[in-house]
Amino acid sequence: MNRFINILIIIISVILINQPLWPQRQAIDKELTAFTNVNILPMTDEIILKNMTLVVRDGKIIRIGKSGETKVPQEATIIDCGGQYLLPGLMDLHTHIRNKANLNLYIVNGITTVRNMNGTPAHLRWQSLINQGKLPGPKIYTAGPTTTSESSFSWRRVTTLEQAQEAVQSYAKSGYDMVKVYELPRNIFFAIMDEAKKFDLPVTGHYPIAGEYKKDLQEFKDVLNSGMNSVEHIEELYTLCQINSVSPNDLSHVIRIIKESNITVTTVLARKYSLNKMIELEDAYLDSSMTSMILNYVSSYKGLSAVKKQISEIKEYDAETRSENLTDIKQLLNFLNQLHKAGINIVPGTDSHWYGVIAGFSIHEELSLYSEAGLNPYQILRAATFNSAKALDILDRAGTIEVGKDADFIIVENNPLEDIGALKIPVGVMIGGRWFGKMDLKLMRETL
Repeated sequence: MNRFINILIIIISVILINQPLWPQRQAIDKELTAFTNVNILPMTDEIILKNMTLVVRDGKIIRIGKSGETKVPQEATIIDCGGQYLLPGLMDLHTHIRNKANLNLYIVNGITTVRNMNGTPAHLRWQSLINQGKLPGPKIYTAGPTTTSESSFSWRRVTTLEQAQEAVQSYAKSGYDMVKVYELPRNIFFAIMDEAKKFDLPVTGHYPIAGEYKKDLQEFKDVLNSGMNSVEHIEELYTLCQINSVSPNDLSHVIRIIKESNITVTTVLARKYSLNKMIELEDAYLDSSMTSMILNYVSSYKGLSAVKKQISEIKEYDAETRSENLTDIKQLLNFLNQLHKAGINIVPGTDSHWYGVIAGFSIHEELSLYSEAGLNPYQILRAATFNSAKALDILDRAGTIEVGKDADFIIVENNPLEDIGALKIPVGVMIGGRWFGKMDLKLMRETL
C-alpha cells in the first residue's frame, strides 16, 4: 500500500509540475466569455456606459448591451464584474524589451500593447508566440534594429544610400512593423523614407538628422513633413522648437508646423524624470522605493548594477555636465500642455528598460506627469488608448471598446475618470481574448 501511495504521489507531482502557470482555459483564443454588471469607458467619448454586459468570442468583442437586457450565450463563461470599470488596455509606445521574462511586467500593469524600439529576431518570435496564445504578454509592434550612421553592436549602421535601401528591404522581408531612425545624414534619412514608403513601413525615431541641433527652420519643416509616423522624446523636440522659434518664449509658430505635419509626438517623460532623480539624489536614489522595484523586477539584466554605474558616473559630472543633463521637467510639462491644446497627437512612451525605468510600472509614472501637465483623466486615458492606436494605425481594431474590435481591455476597481491612479492595479486584463483574472495577476506579481 505504501509503495502504491508513493507512486501515486510521484505521478501527481509530475502532473502538477508540468501544468502551465495559467489555466489552459484562459489560453484558448476561441473561448466565449461574458462580462456582466460592468461600467464601460469606451473612449469614443467622455462617457461611462453603466451596468453593461460585454461578450467576447474568438478574441473579438461581439456584443455590448445593458445587463439584464443583453443575451448571454449559454455556453459562455460568465464573469460578474460587480460594478467595476472596463476600458481599453493601455499602450506604451516607446519600450525596449530586454527579455521574455519582462513581458509579464506589462500585463500586471494593464498594458496590452507595446511598441518595441530596437528589434531583433527574438522580438519577432515573441510577437508570434503572443499572437498565437502560446506566450503571455502584450501585443508587440516592433521596429527593426535602430538604423543610424553611428556605431553600435545592437544597431544597424548605414553610411551609403545603397545600405539604407538594403536595410529597409531587409526589415520588410523579415516582418518588422516599422523602421527606427537615429543620427543620420540628411540624404540617407530621406532615402530611408523613400524606400520605406515602397513597403508601406512606418518610420519613427528621434529627430533623425545627425549632429548638433541647429537653427534651420526649413530642415525642421522637411523632417516633420517627410512622412515620419512619430518623433520620439519630447525634450529633444522642445529643444528644436526653442532653437527654431522666433522667440524661446513663443513657440506658437513651430507648434503650428508640428500640427500641420500630422506627426505623432511620443513623450518619453519617465526616462528624463528618472535621470533627474538620479542627478538630484545620487546615492539617496538607491534608498527610494524605486530600488526595491529594480531589485524585484529587473535583476534578470542586472538593472541595479546598471543604475549604480549610472549614479557613479553622475557623481563625476562637473557643474556644466550636470546642468546639461538636468532637465527642467516643468518646462517640458508646459510644452506638453501646449502640444495637447494645439490638437497634436500625443502618446505615452517610457523608454523602459532604461536604467531605473521599470517596464510596465513606468507607464503610471508617465501618465501621472501628464496629470501634472494639466491634462484631465479622460485626456490622459485618451492618449494611452485612442491616440496610441491611431499612431499605430490600428484604430480599426484597438483603442476603443466597440463591437468588432479586439478584446484588449483592462478592468479596474474604481473610476479612472475620477482618479487616474485607479489604473495602477488592474483586477483583470484581457489580451486578444486571453483572460488574466485577479488571482492570475496576483500570482504573476508574486512570481515576477
